[in-house]
Amino acid sequence: MTAAYLNRIRPLVMILAVFVLLSCSDDSPTSSNNGGEPGENGNDNSEVTGDVTVYLTSGNRLALNDRQNPIAFSDDSASIVIEVDADQRMQSITGFGAAMTGSSAYLLKKMDNEDRRELLTELFDPEEGIGISNIRLTIGSSDFSLGTYSYCDEPGLENFRIPEVDLRDVIPVMQEVLEINPDLWIMASPWSAPGWMKNNNSMRGGRLEEQHFENFSRYLKMFIQAYEDKGIPIHAITVQNEPLHETSGYPTMYMPWQDQSKLIRDYLGPLFEKENIQTDIIIYDHNWDNFQYPINILDDEDTRQYVKGSAFHGYGGDVGQMSHVAEAHPDKHLYFTEISGGGWATDFWENITWNMDHIFLGSVRNYSRNAIFWNLALDEQDGPQNGGCPNCRGVVTIPENEEFLSRNEEYYILAHMARHVRPGDYRIQSTAPQQDLNYLAFINEEGEHKLVIINRSQQAQTFQVRSNSGKFRYSLAGRTLGTFLW
Repeated sequence: MTAAYLNRIRPLVMILAVFVLLSCSDDSPTSSNNGGEPGENGNDNSEVTGDVTVYLTSGNRLALNDRQNPIAFSDDSASIVIEVDADQRMQSITGFGAAMTGSSAYLLKKMDNEDRRELLTELFDPEEGIGISNIRLTIGSSDFSLGTYSYCDEPGLENFRIPEVDLRDVIPVMQEVLEINPDLWIMASPWSAPGWMKNNNSMRGGRLEEQHFENFSRYLKMFIQAYEDKGIPIHAITVQNEPLHETSGYPTMYMPWQDQSKLIRDYLGPLFEKENIQTDIIIYDHNWDNFQYPINILDDEDTRQYVKGSAFHGYGGDVGQMSHVAEAHPDKHLYFTEISGGGWATDFWENITWNMDHIFLGSVRNYSRNAIFWNLALDEQDGPQNGGCPNCRGVVTIPENEEFLSRNEEYYILAHMARHVRPGDYRIQSTAPQQDLNYLAFINEEGEHKLVIINRSQQAQTFQVRSNSGKFRYSLAGRTLGTFLW
């Protein structure tokens, strides 16, 4: 047996061992519906017919994205009513995923080939796995890379080349991922320009010199072309990761909005246009609280013609601040591109609740088209690190002994979002969330409805869902995340 298979059956054994003790808890993942029997945890009940498919993850981990018995449409009422209107479409969805940092790629590449293929299939295959549909790459090194490097460490763009470490790890892992999911949406972000383009001659801190705006633009174009030559399309780039954060601890670069606007308006945008580079340009890529930064850039008519949208991180401010940009420039897209879990927050259910409320439901409610976690994979020491976050957590943890690979709460959030809400789906109108229930509704072009809902309370909440294709009632157990498909 491979390590991946052993790891998959271990949670089922644990579930059986504790089920009798916990099955009567208010936190039980089994939930009554409109008269049918609830599905058993961990069982695929696809042989039972019904109109609505249900997947659950519970705070006590007895259900971990487990498929329940399907339920039938009915007129059974409830005091809580969720109205879903497929005729009112909002933004289309790009997808959900995580960052393939240098550290993540290194850990995946050193796995046994068969185990790595199983894990990548589990992560990226939309039918056999959880269907991750977005990946973020770093252009050069970040705080989660094996060292500090750019793609042109020596002065002069004639010295541009993909570093050996990325040829060894990032490139082959991404090529394997694209074999599994060729429709993956890939974005990339620089943490710094090459040091010789900056006023401190270092990738750690400092500011891009104006005399090198053209060189940096060509550097970004050359990165896109180099990866496309390796069969890895770059669908979007952000101009600079966290442009208002500068430290000497790892690669960073300060870039005020005036610099970013000028860079795009006078150099990067015209260059992409001239050379027919189809990669989208996304601005800002920093925390919610400084939302005026992208607004200032988009207010410049000459710059905004080259900009697809604005990207946000969740380490400062409030998710609702994304809507200020949507209101100021409704024709431009919004994206959510980074948040990390870590050792500062270890409660499984609280982490699911926070991320659903603020990121995967919250950002999409505020017009984001996607949501991306930080590291896809880290080891048991929260690394390898390159001077940054000392206790960040990956979506999965790959320890030295791969048999004990763990799937973290971020994994199960993606299982509910990425697997079921696919690229090209639309967010559709639903009634405002209730006190204990938070939810969003989606639809695809084939007319399949998707409702992602979280019950934050300790007690079960019974609700009726009404849509133009049918009605149903469900009682969702306390502290449970559910996805409903019909």
